[in-house]
Parts: sequence; C-alpha cells; structure tokens
Amino acid sequence: VKLKIKKLCKRMSMKIPQSIQLSVDDGEKIELKEIQGELNESRGRNDELEAQLSIYRQRLRRVENNKSTIGGLDSDTTTWLTIGKMFVRYSRQEVETEIEKELKLYQKKVSDLETAHKRVLDNLNRRQKRFDTFVERHRYDPSKNKKKDETNQSNEPSTSGD
Repeated sequence: VKLKIKKLCKRMSMKIPQSIQLSVDDGEKIELKEIQGELNESRGRNDELEAQLSIYRQRLRRVENNKSTIGGLDSDTTTWLTIGKMFVRYSRQEVETEIEKELKLYQKKVSDLETAHKRVLDNLNRRQKRFDTFVERHRYDPSKNKKKDETNQSNEPSTSGD
C-alpha cells in the first residue's frame, strides 16, 4: 500500500511525510474519516482502471501486430484462427475480418477506459486537495500551544508575598 501511495505521490508531485500529527475534535475526526475513505476509494478505483487499461492496451497492441503480420503475408498463405485450444483453417479474408472486429473492440474498450480513468483522476485530485486542505488546517503546531501558554501566563495575576 505504501508503494502505491508513493507512486501516486510521485505522479502527483506530492511529498507526504511519514506521519502527521493533527489537532481535531470529535466532529472533525468523523470528517477526516470520511475524507480518507473517499480518498482511498478513489485510489482503489484509479488502480483498478490503470490495471484494466494496461491489459486492454496490451491486447490492442497484440491485435495491431497480428494485423500487420497478416497484411505482410502473400495472398495464398494458409491462415488459421484459434478457437479455444483448436486451430481452424480460414481464408485470409476471414482472418482479416476477424482481426478488424477485435481491433475495433479493443480500440473502443481502451477509449472508454481512458475516459473513465480521466474522470476518476479528476475525482481523485479533488479528494486529494480536500484532504491536503484539511491537513493544513488541522496540522498540530506545538509553537502555537507555547504562545497560548505564554499568553495565559502573562494574563494571570501574579501573587507576590508582600
């Protein structure tokens, strides 16, 4: 999980410290939990779409390579299609038609996944900004507490033994 976050952070040019101390009340704890849940959900969806995109891009490249290879063959070359574990002899025209169908299918699938991935990334970026804003607003700063303590001490009446 840390590796995925580091990769995401590198992609988004963010630096996340190992630990962050926040100063929050009970209501803010609930808000933080909600923000973190949404952010993790978006990260998971992003990872899922990236994996699917990788698979379908690989399949698309394979079909494009097959098309290129078939296109380079002589017109009288014997061609075969696989059906499960079997190889069935087909005419070159039938093989090219089948490859075109697959090519269109994978191009559409990659395009659809890229569109969905863009939406998820936009959503992820919004949620990350919301989280970053929350952290900045609630980051614990010990120097603020020292100033409060000093202010409280200077406002207290001094008791002298007169």
